[in-house]
Formats: sequence, structure tokens, C-alpha cells
Amino acid sequence: MYRTIDANINRLREAIRVLEDILRFEYDDTQLFYDFKKMRHSIECFLSGIEIDLLQSRQSDSDVGIKNVVDGENIRVDMYSIVKANFLRAQEAARVLEEAFKIIGQLDKSEKAKYIRFNLYTLEKNTILIINGSNCEGIKNK
Repeated sequence: MYRTIDANINRLREAIRVLEDILRFEYDDTQLFYDFKKMRHSIECFLSGIEIDLLQSRQSDSDVGIKNVVDGENIRVDMYSIVKANFLRAQEAARVLEEAFKIIGQLDKSEKAKYIRFNLYTLEKNTILIINGSNCEGIKNK
């Protein structure tokens, strides 16, 4: 289970960093940038007490999923598609963490993952509204 947790902590951090940088450099949105940065830094609490277990379980060099790509995974046509893909990635990772932490008896970390997941739903709404408000070419109204 530690390998699953490790992969999803990394996935969650990476997706949040993409969103953070988009809001910072592409949209100059101070509040959303700060919200993402704060969330990314809060993920460090997941490492408390299990960081060595996570590192020892890591097998990125032999991961069976490293070369498997599904249709559309490498296609990003506009900012909306990048933002949407990274929100989905982050939300899914938070959900996996929520369940995985239950299995290893870390209920406080499971609740934190749930909190992050629901916070991501709100941030997704606010971010999409910012992007749609910018009238970027190719942005879809949702």
C-alpha cells in the first residue's frame, strides 16, 4: 500500500504544481496561486512518520504503467484541457490517498486527503471561471 500512497502523493503534488504555475504565470491570480501553493505545502503532512516507508516502496524504474499511454493523454489543445486534466489527476489522487490511508490505519491522513479533494472541487470551479473570463481561444463554456 505504501507504493500506492507514494505514487499518489507525487501525482497530487505534480498536478497541483501545474495548476499553481498556470494561475501564477498565465493568469496573474494572486489568491488562487496562493491557495494552490498552500495546498501543495500541506501535502507534506502525509509524509509524517511514513516517509522512509514510502521511499523504500518506490519502484519507478520498474513500474508497469510507465510506458502505457491511453488515447488523448498526450493531447492538450488549449489551457482549458491542461487545467481540466490536472484537476482530474489531483482529485483522483486525493481519492486514492483517502482510501489507502484507511488501509494502513492513518485515519487522520485519510480525512486530510478528503479535505484536499473537496477543496480541489471548489478551486476547480473558481479556476475554470477565471479561465473562461479571460476569453482564451479554444476555451469551452462548461
